[in-house]
Amino acid sequence: MYFGGWLHLLPWGVLVVLWMRAYEDVSHPCFWFPPIFFLYGVSFYIVVQSDSLPWTSSLTTDGEVHFASSMHLLALAAFLIGASRRVVKRRNSHLTFTMVDMRFAKAFLALTFLISLYHFYSVFSFDGLLSKQDIRVAKSDSIGLRLAPIYVPMTALMSLVLIKLASESRHRMIKVGLFFACWGMVGLVVTGERDVMLRIAIAIGVIYSHMIFPVNRKVAALGILAITLALPILQALKGAVLGGVGDARLDLYGIFGGEFKSAGRTFTILLERWPGFQYGGTLWWDIQRLFSIGPLNSDVVSTSNWFNRVFLGNENAGWGFTLVGELYLNFGMIFVFLVYALIGFTCYEVYRRQGQSAFWLAGYAVLISTVLHSTRGDVATLVGTPLKLILVPLFATWLAGRLFRRGPTNRGMSNAQRVRTR
Repeated sequence: MYFGGWLHLLPWGVLVVLWMRAYEDVSHPCFWFPPIFFLYGVSFYIVVQSDSLPWTSSLTTDGEVHFASSMHLLALAAFLIGASRRVVKRRNSHLTFTMVDMRFAKAFLALTFLISLYHFYSVFSFDGLLSKQDIRVAKSDSIGLRLAPIYVPMTALMSLVLIKLASESRHRMIKVGLFFACWGMVGLVVTGERDVMLRIAIAIGVIYSHMIFPVNRKVAALGILAITLALPILQALKGAVLGGVGDARLDLYGIFGGEFKSAGRTFTILLERWPGFQYGGTLWWDIQRLFSIGPLNSDVVSTSNWFNRVFLGNENAGWGFTLVGELYLNFGMIFVFLVYALIGFTCYEVYRRQGQSAFWLAGYAVLISTVLHSTRGDVATLVGTPLKLILVPLFATWLAGRLFRRGPTNRGMSNAQRVRTR
């Protein structure tokens, strides 16, 4: 795994480009996963090697930094092995939706939207909040401040509504999509949750490409590049309503030393102060979190809180964790390889079914951002978010439509027949 110096990255960068060029469908997991995960895996290594760290630390130890990036690249290879299968021809004619489904999707979406409004109100009404870290500290005193996960089911339900609108009028779909994109931006500047806006933007892009106009590889690659370059600006806007707009660094550290360095930095600290293999210890915490209701169970132990408390001395430091690091912490590099191969396989299976129904497409549109965001999370983030925050609202909408169906189901026509301009 060790190539030494910058040569450590060269073959993997070439692999990422070749894999992206091999898949014409930009929604295929082997197109969108490699570039983003590659950045998560090597950004901290790049920052350290270029001496771009803005603070003095023992993290410049080459061995741990190099090993952490190597484990991420091993995970990338495993994902590609699990997901590298043929592109599936799109079948929009199967994206059917009954009117009852639509009514329930709108009702549940309205409910999640109101909850998000209450979350905003809780942030504004709580005294002394000046940053995202202040919100994190105050969560124990307010249920409203613990409602940030509501944006995940809201995005899933939004996706259902956008799919229906796209089958009727592209203009209405674009208008509603822009509204929620702006709402995601509001979430960024109010709560400091950058993934709120990115999750909504990715879902809208996937649905637009699938239902309206297929996006080609060049446009998608430029979009990924634009998001990468925009991250320093988004970093400056985090929580701007509470603490004001920060400084946007557009240099090497601003690009690689923000969001993307998090997983590598956390894994490096874990290796430097190695606590020994846990053999499923942190996975048990993840299982407990899977069966908990977030806003009502603030005392459930999480790996990120454990890391912040033990390694940083502050449980509310907000550094998150590292999925690759947690897998390695429990059962070593073999476990990293097996789990990421399974993640790749699962992503492909959901991708393969996205043309079968609106529910599969909506689920896949939100799953993409979840898988990417879990890189700086843990197993509970990877598994719990799809099961509790994506599957549950989609299943509830489907079940309600089944139980309260009225009249015959509207069978879908081809996308070309159904999309019209208003």
